[in-house]
Amino acid sequence: VSRRYTKYCLWIVTAIALVSLVIINVLDKRQVVDYVMISVIYSLVTCFLNGASWTYVAKSSSNSLGKFYIVASSLRLLLAIVVVLVFCILANNREKILSFIVVFSPFYFAMLVFESVFYSRVERRRKRKI
Repeated sequence: VSRRYTKYCLWIVTAIALVSLVIINVLDKRQVVDYVMISVIYSLVTCFLNGASWTYVAKSSSNSLGKFYIVASSLRLLLAIVVVLVFCILANNREKILSFIVVFSPFYFAMLVFESVFYSRVERRRKRKI
């Protein structure tokens, strides 16, 4: 399950990054390419951490997986808030901050939706086996 999760995450992050880069190229907004890279790094780090921690929790105490899903989503949200706040502190321009949020949001929400759908299917399959 962890490998599938990580593989799908990589596909989704790559697809969003490519679409973002095409849009940036069409709109000639090359100054926001760095924002895409920050968003990709955030998405990949949370993806790998989530996949690895899911494996650990599933092996050690599979009864706690419900709590894990809540904690993982909460930590993803807190990390996203920290990333945005750090960017706000470092950026000295409101336009840059808004541009970053516009670029960062699709990555965050796509991974949030993916994670919800993926883990609900995993749980459904797991309950069928029981």
